[in-house]
Amino acid sequence: MTEGLPRFERDAEGSGVIFFLQDEVRVSIRGNTETRATTQLWRADDPSTMTPTYIGNILSESFRERLTKAAAEKFGEDYNPDTEGGRERLATLKLGLDNISIAFARGAEQDTGRAVREFLSVRGPSRPMLLLKYASVAEYFHDADQEAFATVPQDLHKETWAVKSRSFNRWLRYRFYIEEKQRLGGVHEPAPLRNSLVADVLTQLAAKAQFEGVQRPVNLRVAEAGGNIYLDLCDKKWRVVEISPEGWALKPAGEGPVKFTREKGMAALPLPDRESASLEPLQTLLNLQGAEGERSYRLILAWLVQALRSSGPYPILVLLGERGSAKSTAARILRSLLDPSTVSLRTMPRSPHDLYIDAVSSWIVSLDNIGSLPHWLSDMLCMLSTGGGFSTRTLFTDRDQELFSAMRPAILNGISDVATRDDLVQRSLIVQLPTIERGGYRPEREIHAELRSARPKILGALLNAAATGLMEVPFVELDAVPRMADFAKWATATEAALGAQAGDFMDAYRVSESEGARQALEAEVLSDPIYTLAENNSENGGWSGTATEMLRQLVGLVDEDVTRSREWPKAPNALSRRLRRLAALYREVGTVHIEELQRGAGSGVKKWRIAKVG
Repeated sequence: MTEGLPRFERDAEGSGVIFFLQDEVRVSIRGNTETRATTQLWRADDPSTMTPTYIGNILSESFRERLTKAAAEKFGEDYNPDTEGGRERLATLKLGLDNISIAFARGAEQDTGRAVREFLSVRGPSRPMLLLKYASVAEYFHDADQEAFATVPQDLHKETWAVKSRSFNRWLRYRFYIEEKQRLGGVHEPAPLRNSLVADVLTQLAAKAQFEGVQRPVNLRVAEAGGNIYLDLCDKKWRVVEISPEGWALKPAGEGPVKFTREKGMAALPLPDRESASLEPLQTLLNLQGAEGERSYRLILAWLVQALRSSGPYPILVLLGERGSAKSTAARILRSLLDPSTVSLRTMPRSPHDLYIDAVSSWIVSLDNIGSLPHWLSDMLCMLSTGGGFSTRTLFTDRDQELFSAMRPAILNGISDVATRDDLVQRSLIVQLPTIERGGYRPEREIHAELRSARPKILGALLNAAATGLMEVPFVELDAVPRMADFAKWATATEAALGAQAGDFMDAYRVSESEGARQALEAEVLSDPIYTLAENNSENGGWSGTATEMLRQLVGLVDEDVTRSREWPKAPNALSRRLRRLAALYREVGTVHIEELQRGAGSGVKKWRIAKVG
């Protein structure tokens, strides 16, 4: 160790060294090398004595002489070279500077010199290297889309974030802050990290996650593994509920085989109540009474337990009702039970991109106050129900794509018939909410207070039903399998645990399917003329002919403005496509039978037959 070397420590900004000389003199040295060091001196008891900044070679005798002369000019009468005391103090100061120089000069040979050099920004570990070192405590991996993730230790639990997320960026910065502050003795705070430096480190960590990390699925709110269901409570402790055929249990953070990540706006679920688990408060909150209310209640419960599955298909819950039927309140209540959010309801999206951004940022998609659905949104909701994706070009690239893939539970609410296209109708649960009579409204604050008290009980009951479903679903056999067969089997497996009798769900589901078909037919421009054509020929057993002949007949049954509309088929092949879609709707309603006949011998012309039923 160099004899007489002053005590030193890193400065507050973390980019240099401060030496403590005699008589409270301080020397600050910064720079890439000791041969071009930025140096400044001052007396700790008088900040006004700070010398100008000098840049030079601390190993140079002339540079140290220059620093000593600057101190003589700034430090006052005590350092006057014309007095004996001043000359002694300046000599002591010069000796301190010489010892600093010796430490740098012999740094490669002695531990103290190496320690001094490590305090300088380039000679010691660089900030990027330190940041990578501090980030190594995380577990890095990627998903099937090669998206990089990190699981980081946080207090007494672990959290998982996308490497490119703001949350991981902040964790990385805070990790550096804590480690560097501790290294500086806990007194001085390190200087902030430059954005470009952090961006470079994040890029390297993402590469590490992709090429060195294992591939693991990452989930949002709900996951399944090993035959069990996992529900992320999204609380501060990152606790998870594990649902198995034997029941459900609360798991501490970090335990279990699944990884959860969180998006902005996701709110916490309450701790489920096992002892007081009950669904009765939900029926009261939704004001569902009578036979119609009971059918709606069964469909809503089936939708809720399906939303606990990590894979669909998911039926779309369509809440209809007159103005004043509390449709928006009902949608908020239902979403709060499984996927609460700081923004529980969304307006109608303006593009497929907006819809899928909502879908990948939350578990349940809830669209409020829908008047009518444009065709593109109806198609996108069908894809969201049974699976689909959306792609767009990555910003600032020519070929890279951002892929959005999601299958999500969804809620729609509106006054008029929202689901009118047949493909969306077949994926929907139609629920008619009762109108609240004048004087029967309740204050929002009162409803929220009741909901806050009921949510743990309702969640406990839904978890009980899901556990029963896992045990019973392998043994469920349906007499008439509907289109959404997986959903129907799961709902049937859970209906007893939800307080229903055997068959109650399928009865309610059939009513919903019939109501949806009626809504779709009412919105179809061909519906009335086809029914009229069938009725006019009922005595003959129906009407049959080619699509060309049928189109000519139908034109004569409607006004001219109808045939000029965009919805009216302009060619026989377009009519044939529409007839194939309408056949299923009429079959569900049971009013008209549409049949595509075999091609006639010789001519090969395809014919259709329509007949009134009953």
